[in-house]
Amino acid sequence: MDKTTIGSREIPIKGGAKTMVRFSGGKGAPQEAGEWEFWTVVGPERGGDIGRCRAGGDPGERWRRMEGAKGYEKLYAWAASAAHYMRPASAAEVEVWLNKNQKDARFVESVEVDGQEMTIAAKYRLRPK
Repeated sequence: MDKTTIGSREIPIKGGAKTMVRFSGGKGAPQEAGEWEFWTVVGPERGGDIGRCRAGGDPGERWRRMEGAKGYEKLYAWAASAAHYMRPASAAEVEVWLNKNQKDARFVESVEVDGQEMTIAAKYRLRPK
C-alpha cells in the first residue's frame, strides 16, 4: 500500500521499520486483543500524530474513524486537510502513545520494532531484549 485516504485527500504512505504491539485486550473491550501497527501522520504545525491499526490493515482507517467523533474534531480536521504523509511510528513515538493511553497500555503483551523484540520497562520505556 503506497497511499491511504483521509477525508477527500490521498495521503502518501512511506515505508520504514514498523512497530508492532500485541495486546491481550483493551479499554474498549476484548476485541482490541491482537497485533496492532503504530503509524504517524506527519504534517505542519502539530508535526505528527500517532495512531494504530490492525496489523496489515489500512493505516488511514484510524483517522477516518475520527470523522464526526466527539473530542476528535480538531485532530480529524488537521489530518484531513493538512497531512503531508504517513510513516511507521518510531519506538519513541509508541512510548509516548503508551504513556498517554495507559488504560490500553496495561494490556500490552509484547512489542517488536523492525522485527526485534523489546522489553517494556517502567513508564512504558521500550528496550531491546
